[in-house]
Amino acid sequence: MSKTQILLLILGFVVITFGSFIWMIATWDSSKEESMSYNWTQEGAIL
Repeated sequence: MSKTQILLLILGFVVITFGSFIWMIATWDSSKEESMSYNWTQEGAIL
C-alpha cells in the first residue's frame, strides 16, 4: 500500500468515528434514558 492509500484509510476511519459520534449526539433523547447518577437519600446513604 502506498502512503496515499494509508492516509486515506486513516482519514476514512477518523471521519466514520467522528461522524458516528456526531450522529449519536444529534439523535440522543435523554428522556428515553435512565440517569446514571445516583441520588443520595437518607436510605441510600452509608453513614
